[in-house]
Amino acid sequence: MTPTAMEDAINKLDHRLGAVEQILPTLATKTDLEPFATKVDLERFATKADLEGFATKTDLAPFATRVEVEDVRDDIRKVAEAVAGLSTIAAANQQTLEKVVERLEVREAMLVTLTRKRR
Repeated sequence: MTPTAMEDAINKLDHRLGAVEQILPTLATKTDLEPFATKVDLERFATKADLEGFATKTDLAPFATRVEVEDVRDDIRKVAEAVAGLSTIAAANQQTLEKVVERLEVREAMLVTLTRKRR
């Protein structure tokens, strides 16, 4: 190898080393990675192979499409509106019932008073 070729090789090596020195500080160290899960930590979770026997989104697609979900939501909204209407009617009926009870109590009191006077 000629001295010029050696100098070129050293220059290229120096250039590469400079690039590595720039990247090196951005790489994570073992200490930086300690808060993250290790392979041992992840062993207790299911793997893709473990999950192969379960249904996938594709398997479930025929059972619940977005349109069906929207239809169900619409039905729920209608039921909620009907319940709100019935709740209003029930409240009005409760007020009417309370007034009737008050009137009956007044009449009962009057009847009790009249029967005591007759005795």
